[in-house]
Amino acid sequence: MREEEGCTWYRSTGTPADCVKLALNILYTDQKPDLIVSGINHGRNDGICVIYSGTIGAAMEGCIAGIPALAVSVNDHGENAEMSYAAEYTPKVARWMLKNPIPQHTLLSLNLPKSQPKRIEICPQAVGRFVNEFVESENAKGQKVYWLSGKQVKTNNEPNTDWDLLEAGYATLTPIRIDMTDRSFLEELRKNPFDELLSTEA
Repeated sequence: MREEEGCTWYRSTGTPADCVKLALNILYTDQKPDLIVSGINHGRNDGICVIYSGTIGAAMEGCIAGIPALAVSVNDHGENAEMSYAAEYTPKVARWMLKNPIPQHTLLSLNLPKSQPKRIEICPQAVGRFVNEFVESENAKGQKVYWLSGKQVKTNNEPNTDWDLLEAGYATLTPIRIDMTDRSFLEELRKNPFDELLSTEA
């Protein structure tokens, strides 16, 4: 813990989600925060990255607790990544969130390009996957080791997703839900060939 004028800083060695859990269960037991902001993260969290992202995971913890939550990421893994554009956009989005209701179990994901964004675009999450995910190498003992690498590609043709727009130099803002149920398939799944199985008592 470190205190400065008007601000108290806490530090945790846990994952981003752990940090939010710790804060809500230990530090803010009497009153919930008005807003949770996760990030600014080195590296984009658009498209399929949402599934793996610790930054998104921390924001999801806010959703679970019923607190408006924003995840912020920059499309740059470099040590000297330009964060000023994210620092400019984030307070604007945060102020909007404090004034406008966010649906239950929904978070907002803000992604920034490496350079000055053309503008911000509201858009859906892309559907994609990673390719060329590992690079084979050897350690000092001559043993094989594998470095996680690869890049994300889209696997459908929907235009103007967060992936498309981030690649084109826009800042993107995407609402993401915790509930990942495919409701359009739910009723179909309840029909044949499961009807006999579902009607049988255990």
